[in-house]
Amino acid sequence: NSGVDIGDVDVTSISAGTNNIGDVDVEIIGTAATIDTASVGIVADAILEAAASNLRLFGWTARESAAGAAAATIVLRHDADGTCDSTLVIAFIELAPNESVSHSYGDRGLAVASGVCADVIAGTVDINIDTLAEAAP
Repeated sequence: NSGVDIGDVDVTSISAGTNNIGDVDVEIIGTAATIDTASVGIVADAILEAAASNLRLFGWTARESAAGAAAATIVLRHDADGTCDSTLVIAFIELAPNESVSHSYGDRGLAVASGVCADVIAGTVDINIDTLAEAAP
């Protein structure tokens, strides 16, 4: 024992690598690489990600992008039928002129197997979403 102990664990005897002491990890095993779906200058409803089994949304970034002092409002929705009129809202985003905002749904993301669409209420928006289709459980 080298005297470097945590409780009764001799830390010098723990092999190098990805060991965790007192930590619980959630690991995501995907069947595809992370997809960055970018839509530039959205002024009308747009499907951002089509429906897919085990699809997860990890986050989004939106920027008001009109050439002038205009605000923008969009609603990210689950999209079961391609019409972008679902009542299942993911996020309500209001942007001041030239403003940008981001949101993350953490390590596990948000289940969005029915797809994701942007329902444009007003203005022009550039939006990027990060999604992943996970391996079946």
